[in-house]
Amino acid sequence: MNRAPRVLIAVLVTGLLLAVGSAQAAVITTSPLTNNESDIVNLGTSVVSAANLGSGAGGNTTVDINGIIHPLASAGNNGPGADLIPELNINSSFDGNYRSGQIGAAGYTGDMLNLLGGIAGNGAPGPISLEINGLTPGQNYLFQGYWEANNFGQTVSVTFEGTDTQTGITGVGGLATLISYSFTATDTALNADLSKTAGSDNNWWLGYSLQVAPGGPSLLVTNGGFETPDIGGNAQVQDIPNWFDTNGNFTAWYQGEDRIINDLPTYENSQHAAFNSSGYIYQSLGQKEAGDEALEWSFTQGTFSDGNASTGFEIAFYEGDGIFTGADGTDIASAGLTLIDSATFNSMNNEGILSRINEGVLSLAGVADGTEIWLRIGATGADATPPAGGAGFAPIDNVTVNVVAAAVPEPATAGLALLGFAALSWRRRRQ
Repeated sequence: MNRAPRVLIAVLVTGLLLAVGSAQAAVITTSPLTNNESDIVNLGTSVVSAANLGSGAGGNTTVDINGIIHPLASAGNNGPGADLIPELNINSSFDGNYRSGQIGAAGYTGDMLNLLGGIAGNGAPGPISLEINGLTPGQNYLFQGYWEANNFGQTVSVTFEGTDTQTGITGVGGLATLISYSFTATDTALNADLSKTAGSDNNWWLGYSLQVAPGGPSLLVTNGGFETPDIGGNAQVQDIPNWFDTNGNFTAWYQGEDRIINDLPTYENSQHAAFNSSGYIYQSLGQKEAGDEALEWSFTQGTFSDGNASTGFEIAFYEGDGIFTGADGTDIASAGLTLIDSATFNSMNNEGILSRINEGVLSLAGVADGTEIWLRIGATGADATPPAGGAGFAPIDNVTVNVVAAAVPEPATAGLALLGFAALSWRRRRQ
């Protein structure tokens, strides 16, 4: 019989509601791109991904546009598409035909020319498709894509996520066009399809940037599915992106989908993190905001493809002190921070099952607003009920958190509360 995982709080406080952040309505806008770098907006937030999709008029070039670094996407002219941007997949019927100097308008100079002077092409009628990985569900984002000018009298349409579409996009005065898309992520990837609707058979993305936008949840996990970058089905890589982890000797690492039993509904059916008995990972979730009452959390504990799942796990949450910043090889558990709470889980070998979703609720009632919250997941040892010690190995996947916010009283409830307070005050004056 499977034991139910321990939770940090057994029951949610009555009246609490799950907060999914301030989701924004998806909006597509277009505008001409002049030689002014400020046409491309820098929000001053994290850049998830950016790319110079062509080789650039000045050759193979990584460019800095308004403070946003656009790395070169291809190793050379007519080379393999997007082979230098690990989080980007690009579908091109030209099979990665990256060319330079294709912009039709005069007046671009410097980095703007190098960004807008190269193309990633596709034959008629398209689409040419970008898939950008590494997003966090519930987070707001701004995508900015750069499209070739109407050098051949072309008209295009763009579709994001298969549903949000704008048609009739044409160049203005021979200039390149900025196509912006503001949205809230519903999964870990953004899909952008550009299709020709009139004019020349070919259509081209020149480049793009994808930034985190304000208004998302206050506390969130980055790369909790371990999907970025794509390392291939049978690969193993020691450093885990977006997480601080142990150093060397494969104490904590991430690996491809072929190395996990991935036919179960509890897995994301893809890449995952893996640990030996001394491995750990941790990251900052952000700062607690007013009204954040609790934090729902979960992660999948699993089994390797060879059947090994011999270590248990601990999940722990810490209050930041404004000084600790994290580093690979530095264990947050030994950093002297205040432990908010923790929970431990047996190994799958000990339980006799292949996977389990460990989940619980962390109370934030005693945590001051503005406090940084850190999440750590670490292995505890082999087979016995943790902490056991000894050798052990096991994978995890799908690390998530959701903020639980205090419910806002309905107007009628608030009104009754005010009437009750007024009556009490009147009674006290009478006494």
